[in-house]
Amino acid sequence: MRTPKLETIQMIKEEIDSNSSIYQLWKKLPKKTMYQTYKKAIEYLKDTNQIIIKENKISLININQPSLSNSRNDILFSLSYYGYDLISAKTIKGKLIQKERLIIEILLKYPEARLIEAIPFLIKDSNKFELYRLAKDYNLINQIGFLTDITIILYKTDMKDLKKELYKEINNTKYLTNIKDKDYLEKNTSNLMKKWNLRGLFKLEDFKKISN
Repeated sequence: MRTPKLETIQMIKEEIDSNSSIYQLWKKLPKKTMYQTYKKAIEYLKDTNQIIIKENKISLININQPSLSNSRNDILFSLSYYGYDLISAKTIKGKLIQKERLIIEILLKYPEARLIEAIPFLIKDSNKFELYRLAKDYNLINQIGFLTDITIILYKTDMKDLKKELYKEINNTKYLTNIKDKDYLEKNTSNLMKKWNLRGLFKLEDFKKISN
């Protein structure tokens, strides 16, 4: 049986409290939720260290995020390792960063245009469950949502449920640019960025040159 949809896993996770037993949690869920689906979701949450089951009680694990301590060379080295051809790391020494964390680090530490343009290339083969979790943890819902939308358009990849869940949680306007002129940004931000409550100058065409 395939891993349940992101929406299902998130719904189950949100119902967990300190007193949840496996059976009590099952009874909280909508009646249409199949028990096999529920079991697979619990297995996934356990395997990814998001919950612990002890004496038939389920508890959420508080995950302490590692600091964003990787260097720019680590970013470039990792991009090259994952096959991003516009950057060659033959002469760069660095450590490999997990793909989903690499996306987060680019957005938070090194938001350069050519690095951001690499993100859909990374998203297309990413773990959407992990990416969704990190987007929430680091308050990057809007940015990851926009870049997931770009990924779906360019690579026809199966990320529609990730996009759907992110779109439900769009928050206040975010800026994916260093430009401070809000009037200029309002006039020149693409509709696709505005859809995700973002302001900036990225357009679909900027990412197409990477995917071709």
